[in-house]
Amino acid sequence: MQTEDRGVSVTPSFYGDAMNTDPVASGMAYQRPSIRWPWINTPWSRKPPLHYSCVWEDADVLCAALQPVALGRRLLSISSAGDNALALLTLEPSEVAAIDIDPTQLAALDLRSRAFEALDHDDVLVFLGVREGHNRATIYRTLRSALSRSSREFWDNVPNAIQAGIIHCGRFERYMRWFRCLLPQRTRAAMRRLADANGSEERSRIFDEEYDGLLWRTLSAVAFAPRTISTFDKRRPYLDRASSDVVEMMRRRLKNVLTAAPWNESSYLTYFFTGNYGYGALPLYLRPEHHDAIRSGISRLSIHNVDLADSAVLGRFSGFNLSNVLDYNAPDSFGRTYRGVLSAAEPGARLVYWSASADSQRPTGSTCVQSVAEAKRLQERDRVGAYESFHIDEVCAPI
Repeated sequence: MQTEDRGVSVTPSFYGDAMNTDPVASGMAYQRPSIRWPWINTPWSRKPPLHYSCVWEDADVLCAALQPVALGRRLLSISSAGDNALALLTLEPSEVAAIDIDPTQLAALDLRSRAFEALDHDDVLVFLGVREGHNRATIYRTLRSALSRSSREFWDNVPNAIQAGIIHCGRFERYMRWFRCLLPQRTRAAMRRLADANGSEERSRIFDEEYDGLLWRTLSAVAFAPRTISTFDKRRPYLDRASSDVVEMMRRRLKNVLTAAPWNESSYLTYFFTGNYGYGALPLYLRPEHHDAIRSGISRLSIHNVDLADSAVLGRFSGFNLSNVLDYNAPDSFGRTYRGVLSAAEPGARLVYWSASADSQRPTGSTCVQSVAEAKRLQERDRVGAYESFHIDEVCAPI
């Protein structure tokens, strides 16, 4: 159960003009998605209040990986914006403990949770920014008293983020807007044809002949460079340690997800290319068939400002959503973090994570853990395409 004040210390940050500058971000993408390419009038000099306002790991893949160990048991999840912590409630665990070292990300989950408790499905979509709406500030005032004190302090100080819709107020999402703004006209036209193409062979042909041209390669060489990502998003040390060319690696991943299936059937690609989710492309936690299950499960969600390495202070768990946080660990701290997770794991527990590396992140000498072959099959279903590999580590002996 969540308490009124979980002791999360939040430093209020200033947020300027509304983020809802894309036409699709005002709700138009809730119809059949189409590419729209407006100018951007976001105040780049003002830091968005969140690092991530959406989660960019595939919730369908995550839930499939943790389903065997979830029913009636405790799960631990990296919070980030909160999407996947809420999605895990659909597995009917006894508890989902969401942790993050960034208190502002916990405030994002707290507000999403209060929205699910108080609003019906359509109003949740309006409030978060998926559908058009002009009364988000009014809705926030009805939710405010149920927030923890620290969450209230944070969201009270970013009213324009509330009014724009909180799924649009992240620094990473700002990087995406910059990327969309610069896409060449030829690429935009090819995106429409990729969405309508029949079969992966036709999509591959369109990509090779119409999408993958000189302008696209020039833009992607700049946009996918680690220095650019560090400038518009944040520095990612794991890109510096990548053993292969980062730009080529990201081009290849993007081609894979664009040609495997229509991109507008993926909520993640739809947001990436249009600035919002589509009617038939919602992330798992926002799909109407899951709304009641998540609403009824909110009482089993707890939120903690805890480092992953110290997760054992919360007890033991049968499943872990580690997002890609292991990528962020420096070599000297990686072993400590992984051992900290193992100390909180029950025998048979699953550790699920994504990585920018093709290899397992498991430290050498982890004899109590084995890889689950199912991970490779699930990776083929991943519709985000942001990572090089997906892993399921299973604890096979008492810790």
